Amino acid sequence: MPPYSNLTLEDVIKELQNTTDWEKRRRLIQRLASLREPKALPFLLKLLDEEKDPYFRRWIVAGISKLYEEGKPAYEKMVELLKNDPDFLVRKWAAAALGNMRAKEAIPILLEVLQSEDEAEVRGQAATSLAKIYATGEEVESALLNLLFDGKTFIARSRAAEALGWVAGPNVIPQIEKAVQQELITPQTAKFCITRLKARHGML
Repeated sequence: MPPYSNLTLEDVIKELQNTTDWEKRRRLIQRLASLREPKALPFLLKLLDEEKDPYFRRWIVAGISKLYEEGKPAYEKMVELLKNDPDFLVRKWAAAALGNMRAKEAIPILLEVLQSEDEAEVRGQAATSLAKIYATGEEVESALLNLLFDGKTFIARSRAAEALGWVAGPNVIPQIEKAVQQELITPQTAKFCITRLKARHGML
């Protein structure tokens, strides 16, 4: 077999169908996730339905997320995983997939995740996905500000601040400055967000 990095989609599918070796499957699934080929989507979805190993399922969903808008036929499956999968990393990658799909219909679902998800990494990814979809409005701003001040981890709070920089109005600038004063985010993150806000609203 050629080096994994040289395998085509057809090679990967053939090898995956003919091996049960854990390490070989790991490398094949990682290669499949890295290909970013839309025609791989049906196979990725089939593999996801059949796969029981949490490690492999994370990589499969990560692969779907990298298809961007061309992965949109997987929308319903990503929503199902985001809402119900017991593995928080699968939920995180499902949230990433919805953002990369630019799926505006996912905005209410991502907002619900910001409010109800226990895992900070998933909430942080939901914030980033809202920014990628360019979700705007008072409800989005309020949810992101809640994560900025109540997020359990530094990463989740930073993701919220960065998302505000992309989608909020300039009225949130004092809140970002307050978050810095409370050491919830770094001055560098705040500077990026405020500069982005001002640039978007013609304030520079």
